[in-house]
Amino acid sequence: MFFRTYSATLIGVNSRIIEVEVDFKKGLPNNTIVGLPDPAIREARERVNAAIRNSGFEFPIGRLTVNLAPAQLKKEGTSFDMAIATGILLVSNQIKSRIDISRLLLIGELALDGMIRPVRGIIAIVQEAREKGILYVVLPKENMNEASLVSGIKLVPVERLKEVAEIFASEESIEAKQVTCDQGVLSNRKMDKPGGILGDRYASMYSGTDEGSMDFSEVIGQEYVKRAAQICIAGAHNMLLIGSPGSGKTMVASRLPTIMPDLSEEESIETTKIYSIAGLLAEGFGLMKKRPFRAPHSTASNVSIIGGGKNPIPGEITLAHNGVLFLDEFPEFNRNVIQALRQPVENGSITISRADTRITFPARFILVGSMNPCPCGYLFDSDNECHCDPRKVRQYYMKLSAPILDRFDLQVVVNPLKIDSMITPDRGTNSSSIKQGVLVARETQNRRFKDMGGGYYNSNMNDEDIEKYCVIKNDVKKLLFEAAKIYNMSMRGFQKVLKVARTIADLNQKENIGEGEVLEALNYRGVSHILSSYFRNKSGLLTPNSSFGKK
Repeated sequence: MFFRTYSATLIGVNSRIIEVEVDFKKGLPNNTIVGLPDPAIREARERVNAAIRNSGFEFPIGRLTVNLAPAQLKKEGTSFDMAIATGILLVSNQIKSRIDISRLLLIGELALDGMIRPVRGIIAIVQEAREKGILYVVLPKENMNEASLVSGIKLVPVERLKEVAEIFASEESIEAKQVTCDQGVLSNRKMDKPGGILGDRYASMYSGTDEGSMDFSEVIGQEYVKRAAQICIAGAHNMLLIGSPGSGKTMVASRLPTIMPDLSEEESIETTKIYSIAGLLAEGFGLMKKRPFRAPHSTASNVSIIGGGKNPIPGEITLAHNGVLFLDEFPEFNRNVIQALRQPVENGSITISRADTRITFPARFILVGSMNPCPCGYLFDSDNECHCDPRKVRQYYMKLSAPILDRFDLQVVVNPLKIDSMITPDRGTNSSSIKQGVLVARETQNRRFKDMGGGYYNSNMNDEDIEKYCVIKNDVKKLLFEAAKIYNMSMRGFQKVLKVARTIADLNQKENIGEGEVLEALNYRGVSHILSSYFRNKSGLLTPNSSFGKK
């Protein structure tokens, strides 16, 4: 006796429909699952056996073979349990199907008592089912909030295996349980402008970051660093904060979520899908509204940051997609991790290759790093003496390399506060006013790059865009060329100055880039030059530049 049911597996941030073929014949008891299953799928034999018995059915005794097709594709996860159990009940004639099984997708993990447990990546699975013409998706009840974001498909939520058996009784049985998601966010049609199709529901979607207790007004002084943070978020520029211990680097970076614009509808869908696949969506919530802010520890491995593993999974750079990846104590990260960031920072994606598979994960994020200027932390501090040997300082910076430093559009020295500032603190600019400027600049960029689709900002401009939107007068161009010689800029560094200047002009609500915008942009590109000067000095001593890091 043979029956075929349908389930799905995750591949990167997408899904693939899998045929679950079940064959049963009399003979010595033997249960086999083939088709490149992972250990979790092979263990399904025991879960399915117990779930069937504890749901009031009998597990058939004989030769039982389950094939997951296509056989050459690796499968992983526990989402096949329901499809395997249903196939076994059908092949052993314990339930009769009066509906077309080819129109049905079965997704869910089985508990030993027959309860249906939720699985990760349900958004990608339901999307793939809709694209392949599947009419019904039978899924765990706990996954309904996520799945209901996809429109144009009928969802059948279940809590127990016995309920799954009941829906096969007739077309009326499954129709009575199904929920049609015509109001889902993920429809086949093109997205309207933000707020268009979500209505009131969009406003109530959850925030991935709790920012209510933080504000930039808590950062005393450091107005030029706040300005750099505004430029960073407004134009999606990478930023490196360098300063003495206790100068406020981490405090500034941790408040970036308070000035980030909410995700657009398209970005919300993309980000929610990634977190669904990673199994990180908050239980009971659906679409993500706030941009992700990821801050892994410096001991994190290459795989946890970049992604990968035997069966490749998203890393921190993918979880930070459409948001910020903050690497505190940047040089303390493994050098392989730091160097591996070069490709995704430039391309906005990471491709992980294995002998039998090649998976591309999205990774369009703002990279923000913070670091001390030397091992002791006081290299650029005019009030404290640096005790580091020049060789140790050189070794400290060896992890970073010129290509990595060059990829930071903004290189900001965070000077420590003076004692009088601590006694009579000046709160200065708050998050609300900074965010207002960010929103104005982002709106300008949305109009400028409306034909490029969502998520395209000044930092993403190519050569043609720079030539079109970063026009400067001859006298300003001459000034920029002179600075490029002094700073020994690469072509990438030169273009990044123009991109930052374009963002500053957008913040200033100016159509053209002027001398002031270029000078301010140059002010955030001096770290590499200062380090070069340090290492060229025979004595290894560097007189702190009091004007560095200030307007």
